Amino acid sequence: MLFVGAGVVATACADDPSLDQDAVVAGLPAAVVPDDPSIVADVACPEPEPEVIAQSFTCTASLHGVPITIDVTVDEQAGASSIVREPLYELSTMEAAAAARLGADLGVAVEVVCPGTVIVFAVGATVECRAVHDDRPLDFVAEIADTDGNFTLTLDPDAHREG
Repeated sequence: MLFVGAGVVATACADDPSLDQDAVVAGLPAAVVPDDPSIVADVACPEPEPEVIAQSFTCTASLHGVPITIDVTVDEQAGASSIVREPLYELSTMEAAAAARLGADLGVAVEVVCPGTVIVFAVGATVECRAVHDDRPLDFVAEIADTDGNFTLTLDPDAHREG
């Protein structure tokens, strides 16, 4: 259910052993969320020490608009690792639990889809999701209710009234 975003980042060019900041910035989204790097935006890193390969620094970014902090460590071989300080919550866990809960309440099987693959884990964090049964959508908001990752569902009665 919870995981810390950690990954490997490309950091140097083959012809130049110095740290390539553009490569770090470009590689962080895929290192943080390999299955959905497009949800990581606004990546910013400080200028690395010139001509120094092994170093550590802190970058910032946003995940679904929520700020995150990423610690990057580069070793002597220009291999880098990154760790997101904030805990992340896998939405597939929420989708499966919400589908089971709604299916039991409604008496029919539903498919639940939430945008993205992860969100920053925090009590009170919300995500807008959609349940579908027989091509009929039911929009709802899931809110993380406690530090164990339990969540509440609030149906959006206006979401299906378009047109």
